[in-house]
Amino acid sequence: MSFEEADGYLLVRFKGDWTPDGVRQAIEDVAKRAQDQGYTRILVDARKLSAPTTGFHRFLAGQDAAKIWGHPLKVAAVYPGELIDKFVETTAVNRGANLVVLSDVDAALSWLMESPANESNATSG
Repeated sequence: MSFEEADGYLLVRFKGDWTPDGVRQAIEDVAKRAQDQGYTRILVDARKLSAPTTGFHRFLAGQDAAKIWGHPLKVAAVYPGELIDKFVETTAVNRGANLVVLSDVDAALSWLMESPANESNATSG
C-alpha cells in the first residue's frame, strides 16, 4: 500500500492478494493516515489487488469499511470492472459508509470531488 497527497484528497494504492486480515489492516491504515493528515476524501486505487476468494470476504470488507471509515470519510475505490459486483459497496453503504466502487478513475474522482465529503448517501451527487 502506498499513499500520495493529491489536490483535495488522499490517493491510496492497494496491491497484492486480497485477504480479510490484509484488507481490514489496509482500511485501518487509510483511516489513520487520513485522520493524521486531515483528509476526508480518499481515492483508493485497488486495480492491482487480487479478487477475493469468497463473497463472504467482500461482505467483511464492506462491514470493516463502514465500521472503520464510517461517515466522516468519503471514499471512491477503483477496481477492475470485471471484478466489481457492488457487494462491498452495498454492505458498507447500508451500514453508514460513504463509499462508491467504480472501474473508471475519472468517474471515481468526479464522484469523490463533486459533493461535500460528509454527505450521507454514497450514491447521491
